[in-house]
Amino acid sequence: MLHDWLDLFRTALASAHHDDETPTLNTIARRLALSTRTLQRRLNEHGTTWKSELDTVRRTHTTRLLHTTGLSIDAIAARSGYADARSLRRAVHRWHAATPAALRRSPPNPTNP
Repeated sequence: MLHDWLDLFRTALASAHHDDETPTLNTIARRLALSTRTLQRRLNEHGTTWKSELDTVRRTHTTRLLHTTGLSIDAIAARSGYADARSLRRAVHRWHAATPAALRRSPPNPTNP
């Protein structure tokens, strides 16, 4: 059940990401029938930003792929919206202070996707 506008936004963002569509501010704004500026204002009103929300979706998706698939780092980077494996490695290190290979070997942490 969606409780508020932010839940609706997050559902639209996650849905676009899972549909292998590259989620952009413009595509999500269109899905929500808003202008990009209105979407940015609404996110700001909820104490968040486009970049932060996109980073959260990418972190969750990447971490899940590392724990549940044998895909290469290059394939995971492509599926998670990163330009290359190097960008993905930097992001994983920022999120988890570990390499993708080390994260893959560690047990999943349900409280920190």
